[in-house]
Amino acid sequence: MTGVQTCALPISDYKHEHNKKHISKPLYNPLAQLSKKIELHEHRHLSGMEERETLPWFYYAAKLDPHNIKAYVLGGYCAGSCLGRPDEGIIFLREGLRYNPDSWEIHAEIGNLYYKEKKDCEKAIIYYEKARGCFTDTIPDKYERRNMLVFLRESYKKQAEVLKAENVHKEILKYFPEN
Repeated sequence: MTGVQTCALPISDYKHEHNKKHISKPLYNPLAQLSKKIELHEHRHLSGMEERETLPWFYYAAKLDPHNIKAYVLGGYCAGSCLGRPDEGIIFLREGLRYNPDSWEIHAEIGNLYYKEKKDCEKAIIYYEKARGCFTDTIPDKYERRNMLVFLRESYKKQAEVLKAENVHKEILKYFPEN
């Protein structure tokens, strides 16, 4: 670091004279200095090698905290959808289910990989239904809930299960009656 000076003397050996004009300097706080230097300058989506470089960080985040649902969901999405490795994404997400069996988000992301990447509606339905079963009244984002239900409805349609698709559509209308 530049501009940082330290004193090799113990504090008890450091003496100076006080006078009325003396202004004490605040103690050096490296975290405060760091936060001043780090700030968001732009928002952009990663592509190519940049996405590939983020993948290990999701794995590390999940290792450090196996209950970090966002790390599993984002890591599974990154591997499965962005990098075109859905099997790897599914394996990572299933690992997340070992620690978070009631996570609707992880179940839904596995369903997404089966539906969007592997074109396997039968398996997608299994995971979307598990996600639906994990819904609680405390899920704050009705838009995320709707998105998952839309893919479940479309999966049922592709499997020619019209009645089940209509029932899911009715559930969507409960959250968004105007649509």
